[in-house]
Amino acid sequence: MDGTEFTTMAGRLQKLSPTLSYLVRWSTMKESIVGVVRRSLCFPLYRHWDLSMKVLDDLKFLLGKGRVSLLQCLVDVHIILSTSGNYRYLLNDLFITDYCLWIQCVSDDILSWLQYELNHLILRKSDVQLDLEEVELEAKLLTLQIDAKDSEVEDSDDDSS
Repeated sequence: MDGTEFTTMAGRLQKLSPTLSYLVRWSTMKESIVGVVRRSLCFPLYRHWDLSMKVLDDLKFLLGKGRVSLLQCLVDVHIILSTSGNYRYLLNDLFITDYCLWIQCVSDDILSWLQYELNHLILRKSDVQLDLEEVELEAKLLTLQIDAKDSEVEDSDDDSS
């Protein structure tokens, strides 16, 4: 990969992570997950609830793979941030290096507890406080209105023949 790809990836990592963007600290796992899902529905080009839930499923899978897989992901993030420029290497100093050290020495009981908590987390659209149900309903109504107008136009074209 060239430097521009690392810069783009680092920007996405930073933008999607409330902790890396605004140095946010969370009290609970649910708060943390809600913060990331919220950002995943606000910032990227492709914003879709099901995609965000798929990423959450991937996180569950990764956590289930254990310490070595988690460490490899953290090392990859460390490399991306250290080579991307824009002073993002500071995020390594603030967070990622400590996470890499922590994941190596944390007890298996804590990792099991994290996995249990994540697997039993129930996340609803209302939890992200973006009025997603209302927005989806409005989008469906708008689609129905457009479809109705299109059928009216087709009917008027048929009448003029």
